[in-house]
Amino acid sequence: MKKVILIVVALMMVASGVAAVSAYEAHVVNVTAHVENALDTPAALVIGGSAAFPEEWVEGTITIEASTSFKNQSPARRTEIDYKVCAKPKPADTAPTHPPAPIFPATTPPAGPAHDYIWAGGFTYVSVDTGASWIHIGPAFDEVTPAGPFCPSPNVTGTVTSSTAGSLLVGMDMPVFTAYYVWQTDVPDKPRPPEADLVGPPDTTLPSGNADDPSVISALGLPGGDDYGLDLIIQVTDIR
Repeated sequence: MKKVILIVVALMMVASGVAAVSAYEAHVVNVTAHVENALDTPAALVIGGSAAFPEEWVEGTITIEASTSFKNQSPARRTEIDYKVCAKPKPADTAPTHPPAPIFPATTPPAGPAHDYIWAGGFTYVSVDTGASWIHIGPAFDEVTPAGPFCPSPNVTGTVTSSTAGSLLVGMDMPVFTAYYVWQTDVPDKPRPPEADLVGPPDTTLPSGNADDPSVISALGLPGGDDYGLDLIIQVTDIR
């Protein structure tokens, strides 16, 4: 009888030991995620080709579409991408040929890094409805380089889907150079799209106070021409 009791006790001890060991086992689950951009956009857009001319209206198109990874999701969880459009100064790659400077009206340029390109926001417009309406990038009427990213008002927004791309139309009302501009003889008939609600300098800026005045009268332009630019930011705001 004692022998049987000892065997039972031994078996119970072994069983309890196994349970104790099982309570402290560990399992490793490998968790990974592959992350890619949701949008595809071109890296650059050159407006006007090799040269554009004072008060010429020139347009270019940026195609905005879902990336290949977004289109080929497996499983397909999202189908739409919302975005907004902002702009920022182009950073300097080399020593600039001249510092940023104000024009009409006279203001003081903000402190900041040097830029190779003169700020083009004053005469740049964008449209998300194929030119039915235009929104001015700004700031209005001048070429003073902003201190950082600048979002136009009202906001420029759009939506693309996994099957439908969008387009951003960029229009530039090219500036005139101060040394080559005479407001008294300037013609009112500008080569601008009639549906474009463009802005000219305010009445206090030029004696003419004409809505057909140039978007920007550049005090920085050189006789041999100069380079203007900005970096457009296509910022994803939601994925659904």
